[in-house]
Parts: sequence; structure tokens; C-alpha cells
Amino acid sequence: TMFSFSHHPKHTSFDQKHINNLLVQFGATTKEAERWKIDGGIGLQINTDNFSLSRYTFFSGILHGKYDFKERTNLHVGIECFTGMRFTRVLPLIGFDYTFSDKLKLNAVFPVDMSLVYSLTNKWSLDATIRYMLSRQRLNDHKNNNRRLVAYRNWGAEA
Repeated sequence: TMFSFSHHPKHTSFDQKHINNLLVQFGATTKEAERWKIDGGIGLQINTDNFSLSRYTFFSGILHGKYDFKERTNLHVGIECFTGMRFTRVLPLIGFDYTFSDKLKLNAVFPVDMSLVYSLTNKWSLDATIRYMLSRQRLNDHKNNNRRLVAYRNWGAEA
């Protein structure tokens, strides 16, 4: 179940009903450094109606390190980046996870993993998560040769 909280500071109108995207992600993980797990990835959100990497693609990237701090606690550091369509942001990734017991774990890694996980069995779990969503789209307005942008930013809660 997804619950979404938002406010609309500025309302604009457009008549485009559908935006078609191809989502592509590449990533890698290593555990070669002692007590560290390092992973990174690149994501592309490509508009399939106007296939152009320079004008109609939104890029994201992450570099994340998880350090085995002590028995039940891991520390997390890194960066998360977004760029494309007249937008560039670099956000710090920082936080920790703590395992209370075999059944209960807290992930407090801003902004990528803020959740409380309860394990019912080895294969089933319940979780409550707070998540940040960000998407940018360039609208199709060929008759006016206009390349307007729409941004969707929101916080949500999942169970």
C-alpha cells in the first residue's frame, strides 16, 4: 500500500495524458575492502517518444558504502546524484542500520532507506518505509516547438 503526501505550490496545466519511459539501471557491488561493502549504480529514465539522451533523459547515480561498525550496527555513507533536463543535485547519503533482534531491524539511511523491518520467517517480512520520489519529464509540444518540463517530487509512506 502506498500513501502519498504532497502540496501544490504552483499549478500549471498541460494536456499530455501519457509519458512513456524506458528505465535502465547498471550497478556493481564489492566486498574487497575489509569490513566494507561498496556499491554503485547509474540509472537512466529515457523518454521513448523522443529518444534523445541529451534532452529527454533523466540520469541518477549512487555511490554507497556500508561499514560493519560493530555487532548489530552498520554505518552508511555516500552520495546520490541526479542530472538532466535542466536539473542537477548531489545529495549526501548518510545513516546507520541497527538490528534489534533476529526479527526487528531499523534502517535509517537518508535519503535512500528509511524503514523498520519485522521478519515473520526467513522468507517473509513486514516493513514500514518512508520514501522520497523524484522524476522529471519533458513534455511533447511539437506544434509550438516548446520543451516544457514537469517535475514530480514527493514523500511517501509504504507498508
